[in-house]
Amino acid sequence: MPISSNGRNYHIIFLADRWFPNVDILSHIHSIGCFFCFRAKSTNVFSHYNSKGFILTEHIGDIKPHIHDSRVFKNIYYTNSKFITNLVVSRASSNDDPWYIITNDNTSRAIRNYSYRFGSIECIFKSQKSNGFRLESTNTKKIEHFISLFTIVCIALLWLTIIGADYSKNKHAYKIRIRDSRKSKSNNKFRTISLFNLGLTIFNICYYNNLDFNLKFNFVLYDI
Repeated sequence: MPISSNGRNYHIIFLADRWFPNVDILSHIHSIGCFFCFRAKSTNVFSHYNSKGFILTEHIGDIKPHIHDSRVFKNIYYTNSKFITNLVVSRASSNDDPWYIITNDNTSRAIRNYSYRFGSIECIFKSQKSNGFRLESTNTKKIEHFISLFTIVCIALLWLTIIGADYSKNKHAYKIRIRDSRKSKSNNKFRTISLFNLGLTIFNICYYNNLDFNLKFNFVLYDI
């Protein structure tokens, strides 16, 4: 069941790249009413019943993907812990390795759900690290301190993205001018800087140049 709050249902999906097969994490996610969509390693093992009713144990990488559609294995036993879940194998591609997706969610949407990792999560990781806050350079060694730091970084990332979005929508209200877009040869306008980096640039200008300008802090994110 989706998690409910204030009369609303939330379909929360945890996404992860090829990772260590910790079924305790999968079990916990499932127990709190959430969903997971994790890419498994080809070396992970699973067990399932074949067409003759015999149980087979093999490596996930032994599955041959189909050319035109995904392959779905429901109620498999994942790893030697025999964790019951579903396995979806993406269709064959000449350019990339197939995706082996472990999920307790709708198997028909597993590939699409996992693909969201590239459109948003990877961008956030980059902003948290090399493209923004350089979180990987911290000297913090205690997990408690890192959790606090990571929480602050997440809030700051959202706030700066909101500032960037607000600037894109209300440039006339700002005292500064930043070239955040340009036109292509076909006269189509495209963004040259992400909303996060736009917000970070505005913040740095205000902070280091002591501008008499109040940045909004109402956490209203425009859909632009």
